[in-house]
Amino acid sequence: MTPKLYQLEWICPLSNAEAFSDELLALGAFSASVTDVSETEARIEAVSGTDTLAALLELAPTHHHLIENSDWENRWLDDYVGTTLCHQMIALRPAQEEVPAFQPNTIWIDPRSAFGDGLHPTTQLCADAIYDHIQLNHPSTMLDLGCGTGILSLIAAHLGIQNIIAIDYDPAAVSSTLRNFQLNQISIAPIDADVTNWAPEMPAPLIVANLQTHILLRIVPRLKSWLTPGGHFILSGVHSQWKEEILDACHMAGLPIDSTIDKDDWIMLSGSI
Repeated sequence: MTPKLYQLEWICPLSNAEAFSDELLALGAFSASVTDVSETEARIEAVSGTDTLAALLELAPTHHHLIENSDWENRWLDDYVGTTLCHQMIALRPAQEEVPAFQPNTIWIDPRSAFGDGLHPTTQLCADAIYDHIQLNHPSTMLDLGCGTGILSLIAAHLGIQNIIAIDYDPAAVSSTLRNFQLNQISIAPIDADVTNWAPEMPAPLIVANLQTHILLRIVPRLKSWLTPGGHFILSGVHSQWKEEILDACHMAGLPIDSTIDKDDWIMLSGSI
């Protein structure tokens, strides 16, 4: 079944527009943007799935309605030209054909229907951290928790990791990840499961979790047991307002934080056990 999408609108003071957009994204909106501005006010539009609709409705939107997935996806894709990740070493490009021609240092994606177009600060932070770690340590396996469109798994595969376990609870994300794996001729089957009720069969030397904060807080107590001795973890999806909560959770779980990087009010934490 195709997941339902909803468009919501708010009018807020212009001075608060950017912070409010960040709050919508932190609550799980697929997108949030300022669409109209006056001298004192701004209109904010967001697109949400069913799972985050209730939380957004608590913020009292002026209007919300069900939208056709294909209309929103295609309109968005028309404007998407890609980006560069991993310290600008890898290009992310929208695929316009079933099997794109090989281009060095290029990853092809069809980013419709799931989180992960390479433009969000958390994706960019994770991509840089994955690149840096793999260049130095060459892990054999990576767990990608909350894979979205599979971008972080694709980067890991591009950089030589042979065994990648990608998991997401959203069927649209799993389908999108599989599609993008196929576009890049990678034979990996993503897992459709709720990571809060899941555990890997074997620990891994690298775990990447780009998830909403409330989900991270539920899995952090178990992450240490999912890592091999000396294993490395990269956590993001955390808005700066929740920084202390996630740091405290990592401390309680025995996960030492070696690095904390902020970008546009979003943070990435990493460390090794």
